[in-house]
Parts: sequence; C-alpha cells; structure tokens
Amino acid sequence: MPLYTIDIQGRHSASSQGRAHLPTLPSVAGMEVLSISTLMHDQGGSSYRLECLIENESLQTARAALQADGWQLFVRNDQSLLEDKMLLQSPRIQLSHPRTLLLSSDPVLEHNLRNSEVINQHMHPWRQNRIALISDGRGLDQANETLPRLERDAWLINRYTALEAVPLWIRVDHEEDLIRSVIALAPSFGGIRLSQLNPDYAAQSVNRLREQIPQSILHRETDELALVYTASCLNAMAQHQIQPDQVTIAILGLHSSGMRLTDLLQSFGAGRIIGVDQDFRNLAQFEKRGGLASSLDNVYANASVVLITPDYSGNFESHRIPGGQLVLDFSSRHLDPEALRPGNHETIYPACSPHPAVLLPGLCQGFSQGNWPACAQLPAVAIIETLLESSNPPQLLPLPGKNLNAKIAACIQKATAV
Repeated sequence: MPLYTIDIQGRHSASSQGRAHLPTLPSVAGMEVLSISTLMHDQGGSSYRLECLIENESLQTARAALQADGWQLFVRNDQSLLEDKMLLQSPRIQLSHPRTLLLSSDPVLEHNLRNSEVINQHMHPWRQNRIALISDGRGLDQANETLPRLERDAWLINRYTALEAVPLWIRVDHEEDLIRSVIALAPSFGGIRLSQLNPDYAAQSVNRLREQIPQSILHRETDELALVYTASCLNAMAQHQIQPDQVTIAILGLHSSGMRLTDLLQSFGAGRIIGVDQDFRNLAQFEKRGGLASSLDNVYANASVVLITPDYSGNFESHRIPGGQLVLDFSSRHLDPEALRPGNHETIYPACSPHPAVLLPGLCQGFSQGNWPACAQLPAVAIIETLLESSNPPQLLPLPGKNLNAKIAACIQKATAV
C-alpha cells in the first residue's frame, strides 16, 4: 500500500481550555496507521502528524472520516515528504524544513530511502550545500593552532556564501589514516577543503582522494595560496618592469604550493625557473615539471626574482641579496630588513601568507552557485587574471570584499557552464 503522511490541524474548542486532544482515528478498510505524533501545541490549537498506509481507493474515505471531527488536513504521498515545502502550516503554526525532517518517524524515512530517485532528487541538495574543512594540523608548527584556523575559515564561508562549512580537526598518524578518514566523512558533504596537512604527503593525498571520491576537493596550498602567490608575483614584476619570460625566477620551498606555483608561472610565460629545497624528492618532481634544481649561491648570483614559500626551511641571508633583485617572502620569517644592503628596500617584500578572505569566500560562492563535480578543476588562470585586474598598485593583491567574491565566483560559473 502507498505510504501517506497526513498533517492534522485544528483549533481548540472553548470547552477544551487549551488542552491538546488527539483526533479520533477512524477505522477504514484499506488503511493501516503506522504512527501519530504531536508536532505543535499551543493555547490556540494543535497539529499532529499521522503516518499510514492507505490503498488508493480508500484515500477519499479516510480523508472524509478524519475531517468529520473538524480537523484541517494536509495530505502528502511519501515522495513529497522530502520536497522543499514539507508542511503547509497555517500562519499560527510554523515548522522549519530541518525540524520537519527530524519529526519524521523511522517508517516514513525507511520507506523513502528505498527510493534512490527520491534521495538523489531531494536529499542531495542538502549535502551539496555543505563543505567539510578538514585538517590534521601536521603542517603547522603548533598543532593547537589548527582548530582556530578552521573556525575562522568556516566563519568566512558561512558569512559570505550559501554554503554551510563544518570545521573538522582530525588526528591521524600517517597518510593512510588521513585517506580513510576523509573517505569515511565524504558522503555527508558536497565538497571538501583540505588544509595544513603534513607537507610530506599532502599533494599525494589530495591526488589519491580525487581519484577515490566523487566530491570536489579544494586544497588550500595548491588551489588558494599558489594562486595568490602567483598574482602577487606577477603584480610585483609588472610594477618593476620585469618580464617573466626574460628573467630567472627562483622558488625556495617546493612542497605543494611551490610545485603549483611553478606550473602557474609557466602558464603566464615564465621561461627559466630554478628551485631550492631540502628534500631531494621535491627537487626530482620539480624538474619533471620543467624547473631546474639549484642552490642558494646560484639564486643570489643569477635570479632576478625570488619567491620564498612558507614550506622553505633552509637559510636565506638577506645581506647577500644583490641590488635590484625582487624578493617576496611569503613565509614572513626569512628576511632581515636591517641586514639589507642600502637601496634594496624598494624591491623587497617581507610579505606573509595571505588571509583566506582574499580567495576562499569567492571560490566557495562559485561552488555554491555552480556544480561541485563540474568545478573539480579550478579555472586557475582566469582567477589569477581577476586578481591582477582587481588590484590597485602599489598593492599586490585586491582588497577582499563582496565585489571580489562575485568576480571569482563568476570565473567558476563560467568554467562550469563550458
């Protein structure tokens, strides 16, 4: 028999003195009552939910029998339970959509969940608007900084987009633990953003997860920081009349953001890129991407532009910077202004890791308005060009705000539509 949900509403009679009383349940052939629950009760009236199996030919008889007691009925079949307007309540009795779902009994939910079409059509949008912000904190010097950072990023997303961000700090011992944990959490979310992972396995973990789960994945270091670093570098070079294809660019620190930075600079015409890192595995990957493994001595002697990423753990001697060398220190800890040679200050940018407000809300706004799976590959070049166009010299980056968010979201929507 088809499953029906009947919401029954009525005002109290003068003699009832505001007391709730359950409606009289009729005995109707072809009708099997599963449950009856009180949804709302106040001094003016009461509302109940009746869940029952009713043969199609008995529906009108059951409706008439219930209305005979003076109750107002709202009858829905089982599939309409998961539609946007689940209850047609009177103005006096209002129930929110999430609360209505919570009040649904197990038989009704079980009946609906057997229908995969209903799940895909009605439940999927709820999941689509939810993004998990996941970190194991192993990319930070102090692991207890993880949750405050995640909370801040979640607030930005919840404040400026239609997505619901859920911060999750997970404690894992190694890469396999991380992979298993994210896969286990993924079904509850439309998208996942990973950040501050252990740099030794961050890039590999992200690539493996993208192969194993359908949810789109944002990686803070490669999808956010690298784009902002690229825009900052290009803006600085433009302000100092430096052409990317005519100079040597050095990248210090070749973990996730440094590798992605290499690819993006090449997309904007950079010809010769050299790299310095303490890990020979990173240097090998860097050379596969078209870079050239090098040394600090070569950087001081031949590089026109130096980019220091937060992943760089080696030394950098500020007094050895030659005149005219453009240096951007995104780690904010390697440059010593007092040790600089006279006249070098104009080309030295003791920057820091950019605030997530520059890019994160716009990216998530684009996802919330578009389609998560279709946005699996960010339109990185278009987003960087937007950052460049929105900047006001001598600033290297545009100020965060609703206008910038809308422009970045438009880039994603355009890429989704192609």
